[in-house]
Amino acid sequence: MQSKKINYFYVMHSVISLVIMFGFGFLEPFGAITPNGMRILGIFLSLIYGWTTVGTLWPSMIGILAMGFTEGVTVNSAIKNAMGNDTVWQLLMIMIMLAPIEEEGVANHISKFFLSLKWTKGKPWVFSFVFLLVTYILSASTSGTATILLMWAILYSILQSAAYVPKERYSSLMVFGVVYASVLGFAAFPFKGPALAILRSYMEASGNMVDYLSYMMVVIPSSLIMLCGYFIFMRFIMRPDLSKLKNLDMEAYFKSQNIDKMSLRQKVLLAVLIISILAMFLPTILPKTWILTQFLSRLGSSGVMILIVACMVAIHIEGAPLLRFGKAAAKVQWGLIFLVMAAVYVAGALCTEETGVTTFIYDLLQPLFGGHSEAIFALLCIVSGVILTNFGNNNAMGVILMPVIHAFTVGSTFNPLVMVTLATMIVFVALLTPIASPHAALLHGNKEWILTKDVYLYGTIMTVWSILIAFVVGYPLASLIFA
Repeated sequence: MQSKKINYFYVMHSVISLVIMFGFGFLEPFGAITPNGMRILGIFLSLIYGWTTVGTLWPSMIGILAMGFTEGVTVNSAIKNAMGNDTVWQLLMIMIMLAPIEEEGVANHISKFFLSLKWTKGKPWVFSFVFLLVTYILSASTSGTATILLMWAILYSILQSAAYVPKERYSSLMVFGVVYASVLGFAAFPFKGPALAILRSYMEASGNMVDYLSYMMVVIPSSLIMLCGYFIFMRFIMRPDLSKLKNLDMEAYFKSQNIDKMSLRQKVLLAVLIISILAMFLPTILPKTWILTQFLSRLGSSGVMILIVACMVAIHIEGAPLLRFGKAAAKVQWGLIFLVMAAVYVAGALCTEETGVTTFIYDLLQPLFGGHSEAIFALLCIVSGVILTNFGNNNAMGVILMPVIHAFTVGSTFNPLVMVTLATMIVFVALLTPIASPHAALLHGNKEWILTKDVYLYGTIMTVWSILIAFVVGYPLASLIFA
């Protein structure tokens, strides 16, 4: 029997991560950091290293346990603080809620509705833009990774039926475009996925919450302009041949895939998806005196999601519960859940006044950032977010940025909510390296349909474009909305 080879790099990175976690605290404190601050900083740095090199699950678990050995904390209280955070519950319930929506083909019907519109027939460029826009919408409302896989599957069938071949210019542009549209959409809603974890990391560090609706009013217009820019890049710079799509019949395609009318279950699941999205920001726009507003405010975001999941389990349609909890729980991305647990808890502890870390970061960055205007600092946050996320997991890097932004803005006149919103939006545009995000890993791994050099070419151009729009459009818009 042949023995499996040992992954020495994995072992080396694991050992380094543990040494940082449990050894950093023994170093002599420097700057304004206290001895306990050194211990917590060591855990935080170890988590960053571990998430980037060995994965998110076990480093997060060990990091939570390590917090139990810091000053004034027990292991039991550390577990309680990490697992009891409402962000964790909200994210967990969202993943469970989305499981049947993805499994029962609701996204297929959403894509069918848009892609079968009569005014797209015989208009290949209109169809191409609608295809990318549908990707954006699905990613915003469901799962980014699942959306990429779904839209790629539809795209491959369309390309093959129209006699396009892999790596042809239009093929590669659309394969990349699906991923770019997905990462832009993934940042649109701040109450799901990594965007939620990043914003809550800032809340734990500062005690301030970013209003969901205000965030969306900045991110959605900015990201849609970014998407339009990619379409213009395709249409007027790359100029692929779309003549083969003139006679494309999407109705026939969806019929061949047995995607006909929506079943009752699918209609109800779609309604649940819409209700869950509305419930997240309605309390910010409805009159405060309304009973519905008071009820939703009392529930909070996590309470809303728990109520929705409970109702989905209780409601039976066509002889079965709308949500089979055990089956849905198996779809949960536990690595992301534990990353959020550890990130939000440790980042919050790191930025308390007792650790001295906030003061240290401010003193460290003051010579570099001091004397600059708020606009320049916003640009630095945007550029730093892009650079960091292309050399490390975007979830982790986004979490890292939040305490830094808090530490610097707390002693200045800069509006931290502007910086937090822009940084959260931009960290998702991480496509240049496979380790940047799961979306980037899918893109770089799709060597059948797109050349690596095209990934780097399109990725570099769109990264620069995204930075430009985040600063030229996003910054003024955020400054106005968060004024």
